[in-house]
Amino acid sequence: MTIWIAILLSILGTTCMDSGLVLWKKAAVNLPKIQLGFNPQTLWAFLTSRLWMLGFGIVITGWSLYLIAVANAPISIIQPALGFGLVILALFSVFYLKEQVKPREWVAVAMMILGIALLGLSTDPSEAEQVALQGYLLLMVSIVVGLIILLFILLQKYLVPNMNLEVVLGIATGLVMGLAALYTKAFFNCLDGGDSLLAFAFFLPLVIAANFVGIAIMQSGFQRGKALIVVSLSAVINKIVAIIGAMISMGEHLPEDPLLATGRIFAFVFILFGTVLLARFGGEGKPDNQDNKEKEVKNVKF
Repeated sequence: MTIWIAILLSILGTTCMDSGLVLWKKAAVNLPKIQLGFNPQTLWAFLTSRLWMLGFGIVITGWSLYLIAVANAPISIIQPALGFGLVILALFSVFYLKEQVKPREWVAVAMMILGIALLGLSTDPSEAEQVALQGYLLLMVSIVVGLIILLFILLQKYLVPNMNLEVVLGIATGLVMGLAALYTKAFFNCLDGGDSLLAFAFFLPLVIAANFVGIAIMQSGFQRGKALIVVSLSAVINKIVAIIGAMISMGEHLPEDPLLATGRIFAFVFILFGTVLLARFGGEGKPDNQDNKEKEVKNVKF
């Protein structure tokens, strides 16, 4: 499979996933609030919501396409390409969620499209070669990300209780989903290397757990803030964790050709900066039920 096909699959996948996220956002504001700890009644409320389950089906379809892309291309290329999904989310936010998108955000969309084009043009044939997974380095990345998540929770709960929850939860979602992307690529690397036992016994449970936790945090963010803010912040952090983590633990370095390497760097910059613009200036309108519950939201702790 060529890099271009993998990028196309990732774009189709993220379009499905972000379309499903819009339905999740619409359903989540009318469902029981997610708190720390397992609550069977809350879980059952989500599973019996037709709108939420429709979104779940669309997300799973997109995730399946994403898995095919990840299995055939470096995660440091596929993950930035997922930023295109924010274009779809912005459109849905305007026409379905009634959130306002500023002109600067459309500039961000153009930057991300240019960045995705540069990703494809900056590919090097040598990147198709399998690189051995450095398990201990992936463990170190996981520990660092875990400590950062813990720090954010402690900051919000004890040190800075008035921190904007939609920002905190968006960042936490991105950190967890970034790890999920790394574990997914590690799963396929182990399969390609003939180590099926490690893939299914160790990395597959990590993939499932990380995605489950990431989805739960994201739903909590949807209940407490704007979809565009939560998902945009998640996308920024997600990409940073995936790109840096893959370079550290999976040998996914820049192309050797200086011109291709420069193109790749500009692709990363355009996509990340475009995503940051969407996160910084995302939608002015308040989500459903936000106006009447503003005081309640400020007092909710994650």
